[in-house]
Amino acid sequence: MKCMRIALGYLFSKNGKEASRNIRIALGLIFSTMVLLSVLSVMDHLQNSRFSYIKRIRSFPVVLKNPEKSDTEALKDEFSGLATVFEYRTTEGLLKTGDGEAAVSVRYIGPDYEGGLVTNGGAGEKLLIPYRLYLSAKGREVSLTTLEEGKVARIAPKTRTYASYAAFQTALGSEFDLQTVFLPLEAAPEGAVRYIAFIPTGIGEKELEERVRALADGTCITWQESEASLYGAMLVEKNVMSLLLMSLYLVIFVQVVQNASVTSNAKRRELVSLYLMGYTKRDISLVAFLMAFFMTGFSFIIGTVLAKLFLMAIPYCVTLFAKGSLRLDVSSLPAVYAGFTLLSVVSYVRFFRSRLKEDTVREVLNSV
Repeated sequence: MKCMRIALGYLFSKNGKEASRNIRIALGLIFSTMVLLSVLSVMDHLQNSRFSYIKRIRSFPVVLKNPEKSDTEALKDEFSGLATVFEYRTTEGLLKTGDGEAAVSVRYIGPDYEGGLVTNGGAGEKLLIPYRLYLSAKGREVSLTTLEEGKVARIAPKTRTYASYAAFQTALGSEFDLQTVFLPLEAAPEGAVRYIAFIPTGIGEKELEERVRALADGTCITWQESEASLYGAMLVEKNVMSLLLMSLYLVIFVQVVQNASVTSNAKRRELVSLYLMGYTKRDISLVAFLMAFFMTGFSFIIGTVLAKLFLMAIPYCVTLFAKGSLRLDVSSLPAVYAGFTLLSVVSYVRFFRSRLKEDTVREVLNSV
């Protein structure tokens, strides 16, 4: 208890210079913690939003690729109440409109397709082209060329012309829309890749994946596997940002070391007096430990609270986040706090103990 009182007295010193140094360090830690948690939380929210669209529109949580035995209708009954199940097929094609041509991925879908399509009618019944191309086509015929099994060659291009078609768009925007067209499932050619998609409704994604793998039919693919490059790139982006933000703590740590040196030097008479009064080196080390611990602890707590308040205020100020609340991402905080506190404690203990060397004690005694 006495060591704690001494540590708090040093930490909240009435000396103006000592107090200002402690306050600067505390404010730096508070600001760095608030920035770190706020930026990572916003990044996490944006990435999760993007991934939710990808899972709902492009890749789906779990799919079976080229199943040989599984029947879609039977799987709908088997996973009833657990997941939404539907079939689609894909191939590659070349879409030609009046303004030019573009390579596209062709998806053959049925009326039960749950891919987040917003259309002006005809999903699973007619050709659906991107809304932007639909406007530029102005009602003129469009043609689609796909590679299919031919009578002479094993695979041959086949072109079909469509005078009747509809438009679609999705929440993913142009990165998906302009690269995809949709046709009815019954129009799928023989060589189109078959997929059965599973979207969980009554169970978690992990349990759903285990159930689908247990079917032992075709290749089970999760959305992380389908989007491995994008998923990995976003994780790298988040980790790099974390490292850049943590560099703020290096600047503050330099100030902590300087403050530990200056404080121990200014308090050397008091430290020697405590030592001569019966306080052991372990007691003096405990004082240094408590100073560093309280300084970092209070600062990290206040920084975390301010980050939470900042995230709560963002939806009211930025329309992009108005639809949902931002969750505070504290996954990186324990490691940062533990590392910074450990280094701070080592610095304070080292400098405080250095003032108890015999020559320093003798010097203080001779000056009395």
